[in-house]
Amino acid sequence: MIERIRKEIRACPHDPVFLIGSSLGATAALHFMDRFRREEAARVERILLLGPSYDFVENRLRDVGEAAMLDWKHTGSHSFYHNSYEKDVDVHYGLIEDLAQYETDMVEVEAPILIFHGSRDETVPCEQSVKFARSRRNVRLVVLDSDHQLSDQLDTVWSGTVEYFDLCRFHGRGLPVRTETFDLADPGDAARFDLHREEFWSVLEAAYQSRSYTREQHLERIYSLPHKVFLAFADAPERTLVGCSYVRMDGKRGATAVLPELQGRGVGRQLICASLQHFRHQVSEIDLAALAMEHLLLSCGFVPVNSEETLKRHLGNNLKRLRATRRDGDRLVYHRRSQLCPDVEKTFVMYEYNALSEVAEPA
Repeated sequence: MIERIRKEIRACPHDPVFLIGSSLGATAALHFMDRFRREEAARVERILLLGPSYDFVENRLRDVGEAAMLDWKHTGSHSFYHNSYEKDVDVHYGLIEDLAQYETDMVEVEAPILIFHGSRDETVPCEQSVKFARSRRNVRLVVLDSDHQLSDQLDTVWSGTVEYFDLCRFHGRGLPVRTETFDLADPGDAARFDLHREEFWSVLEAAYQSRSYTREQHLERIYSLPHKVFLAFADAPERTLVGCSYVRMDGKRGATAVLPELQGRGVGRQLICASLQHFRHQVSEIDLAALAMEHLLLSCGFVPVNSEETLKRHLGNNLKRLRATRRDGDRLVYHRRSQLCPDVEKTFVMYEYNALSEVAEPA
């Protein structure tokens, strides 16, 4: 497994490498970093571990008992349930003999390490991660109310991963744009934004077409309760406004718009990522049919709101317009009347972003 990691990293382009390991894979990741710290492991910028197994042999001894371990050694194999295959598989005792050579407590890793571990983990007790993190300044441990699979905490894990690896740095094959921020509560910023107000409206109108508020309604929204406005400019062939977004000071996202001919080229992602530098908590209410926006929010670390209590808290004054809610997978779909057109009822889903420091307290 350690050699496999080495080969994979050798094959990677000369870009930053992030290493993610779960359970026994985390053990392999740590020993890879220790063994090849002056070679391939030097390319690894950050490490994420999920329910890492530090002492595989001890954990199996605790699970099966001494008598079963002796029988395993004598017969050469023992049957274990495989979570991925969803069936029992035979495991050769050679795995135990091999792992007995590795002492995870002794590994030396300089790269930052983030660990997510379930407090109810019966496969690898959380206390092992607490012990590992206690004496290492480069390790941050976040304990979640979950088991070894962490499957009921994947939203939290994903949001934390996006932030930890700073995935907003990577826009893929995006259009080269420059994002500027305007704080409308600041008179100087408000005056600068006024110079782009007509372009701002033109982008919103082109992107949303008949679904857009009127020019006056948009301006009323961003000025009545001051927002921060994010404008994306392309400099070639001349400086042109190609995208815009705005966020209320409490983190409620308003519109995000990109000129139709430039959509899908990373402009929207850059606008959202720019806003995350200013607002560590955000909420976005989107139309149920807005699949592109949904995928964009998910890729930036937002997660669907699936609690009626959370939904009602975020709706604030719009709560009185809520008509019905229903579950759709891991998200809550709701119907509410339009603020501007009381006779119109729309269907929405809500997504929220919480910085890792707000999602879960480190142990």
